[in-house]
Amino acid sequence: MLQRFFDNIPYITTTERGKKFAGAILNQRGVFSDGSALRTKLGADFFLKLTEADQESALKCLKRTIGTWSKDERLQFTTGRREVVWALEKIVMWKELFVDAARLLLALGEAENETWSNNASGVFAALFSPGRGSVAPTEASPQERFPILKEALESNSKEQRVLALRACNQ
Repeated sequence: MLQRFFDNIPYITTTERGKKFAGAILNQRGVFSDGSALRTKLGADFFLKLTEADQESALKCLKRTIGTWSKDERLQFTTGRREVVWALEKIVMWKELFVDAARLLLALGEAENETWSNNASGVFAALFSPGRGSVAPTEASPQERFPILKEALESNSKEQRVLALRACNQ
C-alpha cells in the first residue's frame, strides 16, 4: 500500500490540490523543515519522490536544510544522503535551478563520505562535461555553468578547489 502511494507521488502535481499538498510538505513548516526526516530511509525516499513532483520546492527545502548544515553535519549525513544526491541530480538538470542545486552538490562533495563514482563529488564534476543535447548533464549552457566552477576554484575550501579541478577534467 505504501509503495503504491510512493509510486504515484511524482504525478501528484497534475492537480491543484496535489500541488498544494507537495508544497505544504516541502515548505518551512512541513515534514522536512529541520532536515531530520531526510536522515531516515523512509523520509529520504519520500523526499526523492516529492522531488520528481516539484523540483523547485524540493530545492528550496534542501537550501533551508542541507544548505545550512556545517561541514561536519554534512560528513555525518549518511542515511538519506544517496536519495538527496539523486534528488539533486533531477533538480540540477533544469537551467533555472542549476546554480543552487550545483552549489548544494558542491557542499555535499566537500564533505564526501561515499566511495562510488556517482556520489555528490562525481555528480558535481560530471556537471561540467561538454556533452550537448540529450547527453548534456543539464539544460544550463557551459557559460551558465562556468561561474559555479570559478566559485569552487576560488573557494577557501581545499576540498572544493580539488572538486573544481576534477570538474575541469571533464
